[in-house]
Amino acid sequence: MPNVLLAGLHPQWLQTATEKGYDIGSTNQSSNIAEEAKQMMADLRALQSVKPTTHMFNPDDDSNLEAFMTLLGSEKFDGVSLGGGVRTIPQLGDYFTNLVNEVVRKQPGAKLLFPLTPKDIVPAIKKYLL
Repeated sequence: MPNVLLAGLHPQWLQTATEKGYDIGSTNQSSNIAEEAKQMMADLRALQSVKPTTHMFNPDDDSNLEAFMTLLGSEKFDGVSLGGGVRTIPQLGDYFTNLVNEVVRKQPGAKLLFPLTPKDIVPAIKKYLL
């Protein structure tokens, strides 16, 4: 059973980013992401062949990034998913690069998954990990 770390931007942070004037794009609207995330979790439970662990990013909180780094080092993951928002919002370019470098360093051999939205996660897991 593949162990998968699913990490993406917290919908509340997306709302804050919008208020700050960040261009989050149409696919990253917080209400859409929250609904898709609920469906994704239901789809993962139905799949029953994957052990998911989740982390929600808050790029404004250094302790949140530290918690992700700790999680990366806590166990072996077969796959790590970094959600679309963290890689498609221009202001997060350096943040995303740091995340990828840490995943590669702390989880050698793990498959990297880059879904655009939560609805893309289960298909990506099926394609690359099952």
